[in-house]
Amino acid sequence: MTHVENLLGKRLSDLAQFEGATLEQIGDRSYLNVIESGLSFVIDDNQVIAAHLYGGEKEGFKRFPFRIPLGVTFDMSRDSLRSHLGDPEESRDAKQRLILGMGPAWDRFIGNSIKLRAEYSQDLNSVKMFTVMQL
Repeated sequence: MTHVENLLGKRLSDLAQFEGATLEQIGDRSYLNVIESGLSFVIDDNQVIAAHLYGGEKEGFKRFPFRIPLGVTFDMSRDSLRSHLGDPEESRDAKQRLILGMGPAWDRFIGNSIKLRAEYSQDLNSVKMFTVMQL
């Protein structure tokens, strides 16, 4: 598979290589979901603006089996990710949300012309999902 960060900015029609993908519309955005590969592309104005890489056990997605940008893995804790990538650009601890329930802790890092957001497990010992975005 092409490195996921190289697909940012591509048109929806450029993603034809993903067999079994389903297109879902939520509000103004579309999501091209590749559940078996643990991958979901966020499409806005027919262009890929982000990619969600799932660590498994989230929203029915399998674990993303390919290379993750910046040399990180789903098995890294919050502390080890920060040690590897430095201080995050932005972060939030887990917190209770009024309607949606408990929101996970997350960090957002900048590196190699991308933003990488890590959403952590409740115990902060692993990553449940990475989101890769353009700067």
